[in-house]
Amino acid sequence: MRDEDRQIIADIVGRVRDLLVSLDAGARAVRPLPADGDRLSALPPLEKLIASGYLKTVEQLEDQLARLFRTILVVNDVDLTGMFARDIADRMDQLGIVDDVERWSALVRLRNQLVHDYPLTSASRLARLAEADAAVPFIAATAERALAYLQQRGWIA
Repeated sequence: MRDEDRQIIADIVGRVRDLLVSLDAGARAVRPLPADGDRLSALPPLEKLIASGYLKTVEQLEDQLARLFRTILVVNDVDLTGMFARDIADRMDQLGIVDDVERWSALVRLRNQLVHDYPLTSASRLARLAEADAAVPFIAATAERALAYLQQRGWIA
């Protein structure tokens, strides 16, 4: 492995580990989720900010894992030309990192919604929060499997 690749992996792993800590703290802070959109709207400003941060953490963790997946493939001499997110997820499945390609694809779509769509109603914001919260165990487990893969290969300590 090139020193440059090792540094890229180290940088991403540092961010993934930090995001996992934030994810756990966010999950504990937002649960139980409000029962409906009106209760979400009625949250104190700090609790609304925490919920927004929690969504941002889910978004960023998916992004960093996607970057890590591409880097793993590059280090394994896989040509990424013409590969889509689904192709990369299939490869991660083969490596034992992603255990449900369909669920990973749904997470990619969720991340894109979190980045690009801004729900206007409190009910739609709550639905987005609930969807992200439901994805947390899966994304956290995927991150842990990715870290274990890297450790098994001696790419990280």
